[in-house]
Amino acid sequence: LDAYKTRLDQLMITEIEHLESISSGTKVELCGIITKTETKLTKKKEDFMNFTLEDYSSEIACVAFPKTFLKYK
Repeated sequence: LDAYKTRLDQLMITEIEHLESISSGTKVELCGIITKTETKLTKKKEDFMNFTLEDYSSEIACVAFPKTFLKYK
């Protein structure tokens, strides 16, 4: 992320450590590095991915459901 720090500082990005203080249902934008990936299959045999997103402040467990995973893999 260091190579992008100047650009990231210009964007309206929410840091992961501040997510708990934001009301449920509020749209936020996150930026970080995807780590600890694990691809799995749904009961319908569709690929999805569990992954960790890390920024300078913290990390969070995430899921890319089949439609999104297929679009961006």
